[in-house]
Amino acid sequence: MEKYGDWLTIICGLNSKKPYLELKTTKFRVPYRITLEEALISKKFFEWINNLVDEEDRTINNIYIPIHFNFTNIEVSEKNVEDDTCLYLYKTTNNGKPIIQDFSIINRRKKMKSIKMKNYLNLHNMEEQNIENIETLEAKIDEYYYNNKLRRNYYNDDIKAKAGAFSHKQVDILMTTKQAMLDYVKKGIEIGFKTCVDNMTKEMILQKFIDKEYINLRDIAYAQNFRLNLLKYYEMGEKTNMGNRIKDLYNTLKEKTEGDELATCETDEEFYFAAGQVIYYLVNQSEAANKSHGLVIPFLELSTTKKLKQAIETMYKKYGYELMLRNSKVNNLIGLVTGYETQSKASDYQDLIISGICSKNVIYTKKKEEE
Repeated sequence: MEKYGDWLTIICGLNSKKPYLELKTTKFRVPYRITLEEALISKKFFEWINNLVDEEDRTINNIYIPIHFNFTNIEVSEKNVEDDTCLYLYKTTNNGKPIIQDFSIINRRKKMKSIKMKNYLNLHNMEEQNIENIETLEAKIDEYYYNNKLRRNYYNDDIKAKAGAFSHKQVDILMTTKQAMLDYVKKGIEIGFKTCVDNMTKEMILQKFIDKEYINLRDIAYAQNFRLNLLKYYEMGEKTNMGNRIKDLYNTLKEKTEGDELATCETDEEFYFAAGQVIYYLVNQSEAANKSHGLVIPFLELSTTKKLKQAIETMYKKYGYELMLRNSKVNNLIGLVTGYETQSKASDYQDLIISGICSKNVIYTKKKEEE
């Protein structure tokens, strides 16, 4: 047999999770009956996938096979099937024997368009490297949001939380989104990913402020900037251009804090972004041994603007009052926040508060600095 057409004869197995596949017309517990020739082909096929390795001699578990697979040409790899409809298999091994845990017929013709990365938050020394392929995107998402626990746990349903490293909430998010991620990066099915990417990235960033012995604001800033790029690339409705709006807000805020006249916030977005800038500055004035620990998340948990302003004023008096008396930029920034009134909910503007915290702070920039 040169070509194989009925893939189910090989890859369809029988176990306790699939009792409905059992053939009821024989004394044997099997899902189907096959000929001797088909049995030999099946044996050869499983031996082949069990021994698949890449160029660095690492075992290949994610396998892409052309629909019209020819056993006389057994040198098959992902690179020569990505332009065609193919069969995707995920293989595990038990006692040295290969087990097909997942399979789908997919279309690999559609290529991912490059993500043009922008430094929306004016982060120091950030290289705007574009994302050119799905593997790089997967690695970045895993690094920024899943603490590198996504790729190795696509097929693992027993993921453990660890205090200070990966919370129970993060485990829950991973468990509820990993199938959408798998479908997208391995099978090219985008719809589930686009449905969850907005909420997933936001919730994972919030978790980076919680249950940590040390909050790495630089890590959070990179994750937030990457989120803004994803919102743009996947056209997430009104959030699509949030990154560009934040750049404009930063430039406006910088100009106002450097001015000699009393300035005011003109929009809710400007207010919440300025509030984030104030929060970062006040946290930086804290005399606590760990300036980040426990100081930022209370601001993000406040639901009303009134409570947010009260918390900022309290921290202002506690940590920064004496240092700010002779600093016009600080006074201008504080005045922008405390002098603004709005009926909007702070909880609806967490993205802008976080972006304000993570962006380059206007207090630490020099006047007339070239952007």
